[in-house]
Parts: sequence; C-alpha cells; structure tokens
Amino acid sequence: MNTTQLIRRVLAWLPLTYGLWFLLAPAMAWLLAGLLQPLLVWISGELIFAVQHEGALVQAVVRLGGGTYGDLMVPAGRFAEVLIEVRPLLYGYGVPLFAALLLASGVGRLSWRAWLGSLAGLLLMLLFGVGVGLLKALVFDLHPSIAAPWQLQSWSRELLALGYQLGLLMLPIVTPLSLWFVLFADQLVQLSRQPRAEPPRP
Repeated sequence: MNTTQLIRRVLAWLPLTYGLWFLLAPAMAWLLAGLLQPLLVWISGELIFAVQHEGALVQAVVRLGGGTYGDLMVPAGRFAEVLIEVRPLLYGYGVPLFAALLLASGVGRLSWRAWLGSLAGLLLMLLFGVGVGLLKALVFDLHPSIAAPWQLQSWSRELLALGYQLGLLMLPIVTPLSLWFVLFADQLVQLSRQPRAEPPRP
C-alpha cells in the first residue's frame, strides 16, 4: 500500500466514523460525566455540586447559597443552582479521524495492549478537555462572585486558560495523530522509503 492508497482509504472511512461519533455522543457524555463527577467536585472545593449529562452535553451543577451574584439574588437560607455545560464533540473531533486511520491502516495488526493504550489515551484527552472546559466556564464565563470562594490566584487562572486552549485546539488533533504514528511506525517508515514516481519526460 502506498501513500495515495492510504489517503483514499482514510477518506472513504471518514463519513462512517464521523457518523458513528455523532451517534455515540450521548453515551460518551454519560461516561465522561460519571468519571468527572468526583474529580471536579474535589478540585472545585465542592463549588461544583454535581456533574451530569443531558443528551450529548456534559453539565456541571454549581450550587449557590444565599447572597448576591451579579444580577442573581438568592434569599438567605435558600439555594440556587447554575448549570454550565460543554459539548464533548468539540474536544474529540480528532477521534473519528483516528478511527479512520486505524481502519485504513489495518486494525488486525494491533494487539489488545495497543487497543487498550489507544482507548486510554483518547479517554484521558476527552476527560482533560471537558473537565478544563467546565472549569473555564465556571471561572471566566460566570459572574466573578460565583467562583470567588475557590480563591484562584492569577497564575492559576492563566494556567486554566492555557489548559482550555490546549484541550480545545491542540490535543484533539495532536493526540490521535501521535497515537497513530506510534502504533504504525513501521508502516509509516516503509511508506516514506517507497520511491516516488518521476513525472513523464516531454
């Protein structure tokens, strides 16, 4: 198989893999919400009360006690809940590409350890992206008084903003491609060594 054939196979698989990715989005949101629940509650100092899913969305529930939060006033002795949500599809747009690359390259060559390692890497990528996306929404998208009890330092806010950019813009494409390069390094070396066809002489 040469490079042209590989590209054609990848392009042929992409519509199917992206279609399955959209169909499986609610199940993925359910899994991510369950895994992020204890982590985000702990990181936020219980400012995030719960993490749940609604269709293809992952939502964090922020419970507020009595007080004034910008335009929101909560009477003393009462509680209010604020929902922040993210769409995991935005943080995993490289997953269908990874699946198409696997199918085009030959999944039968992979061991079960390679499969588990790949799935773990993709899951960690999604957990990081969605988790940081929810924390970013809590700190930067809501009124500052809501996140004030968390008492983040300026460097922590900058680190959170950087993590959000990594999780949304870089990791979704870098992680799948890196995994594919590692899994099929020998095949890629063979493709790079194939002689290139010379253009016909006039």
